[in-house]
Amino acid sequence: MPLFERGYKAAATAELERSVRELEERNKTAQTKTDFMKDAASTESNLNFAERINLISTTQAEAYRERMLKAHLDFERMQRTETRDDIVDSFKNPRERAARYQDMDSYNAQIAQERAKANADKSNGEQAFS
Repeated sequence: MPLFERGYKAAATAELERSVRELEERNKTAQTKTDFMKDAASTESNLNFAERINLISTTQAEAYRERMLKAHLDFERMQRTETRDDIVDSFKNPRERAARYQDMDSYNAQIAQERAKANADKSNGEQAFS
């Protein structure tokens, strides 16, 4: 698309809007992280160029940047919740599995002690009224 063609400004703005919408509406489970990052970087560079040659105003550029940031944060949140890279699989890490079950045993023992104490207090209270 030649720079001085008629309607270039409108076409460039429409193209920028289309690329930002694609980032926002992307089927996130079907895309890989590198594709999203590459497309986001490409859109960001197009946005910077459009702002630099005054195709869009500064306020429009900031609005696009906010939308791109929101799309990026949504993508990162989806990556964290679906891949769960921060959680180690207990089948692969027996030490973590053992620690988790030991913690559960200690919590269950505490709960049993508190229940026994509450039952003892309740039975002592009933005996005092009898």
